[in-house]
Amino acid sequence: VHAPRAAAVRQSAAEFTYAQEGDIVSFGARQSFVVPVKPEAKTAQDYVKSCSQRLMVNSWDPSQIEKLDDEGNYKIKFGTFDFLVIKISPEVDCKILQREASSAFMSKGWRIPGLEEQVSLDEYDIKVRGEVKASPEGSSVTSFRSKIEFEVRGKQPPILTGIPEAANRAAAEQLCKALLTGANRRFCEILPEDYKRWANE
Repeated sequence: VHAPRAAAVRQSAAEFTYAQEGDIVSFGARQSFVVPVKPEAKTAQDYVKSCSQRLMVNSWDPSQIEKLDDEGNYKIKFGTFDFLVIKISPEVDCKILQREASSAFMSKGWRIPGLEEQVSLDEYDIKVRGEVKASPEGSSVTSFRSKIEFEVRGKQPPILTGIPEAANRAAAEQLCKALLTGANRRFCEILPEDYKRWANE
C-alpha cells in the first residue's frame, strides 16, 4: 500500500502591470500561494493568529530586517537589484498587522540609499502589502494561504531618461520577478518550516 501523496503547493500566475505616461512610470506585481502543511499539535490557525511578528522576523535573514519599535514596525532591506544602468537596494518600513484570522503587513515608507538625488521621496511611491491566512478549521487539508503585491509609481529618474519604453518595461518585469522569487521562498519554504518549529516548542 502506498502512502498518500502530499498535496502540492499551488501558485497563481504572477500578474505584472506596467504603464508609462510621459515621464511618469508605474509598475507592479501580485501573486498568491496555497501551501499545504502537515497538521501539528498546535494549529496553523493559532500560529497565524498569534505569531505575526515572529512570522515576519523569521521570514528574513537577520541582516535584512530591523525592528524599529515595539508597535510592530520594521525596516526591511530587499537586497540589491540591477535595473537597467543602475543598481538599487531598496529599504521599506513596514507595519505588522495582527488581524482576527490573519497576519498582514503593509509598507509605510521607503528609501533607496545612494540614489537620493536621482529618486525623490516626494516624486516616487512604493507600496508593499502581504497577508497570510490558515485554512479554516475542519478543512480536509491544512494549508497557509498567502498573497503578496507591490506597486511602484513616480517620475522617471533623470539617469533613465531616453531609454526606450520597451527596455523600461522589460527591466521592471525582471525586478518584479526577482521580488516574487523572494516571496515564493518565504511563503512556500520558510513559513511552513517555522510553523513546524513553533508547534513543537
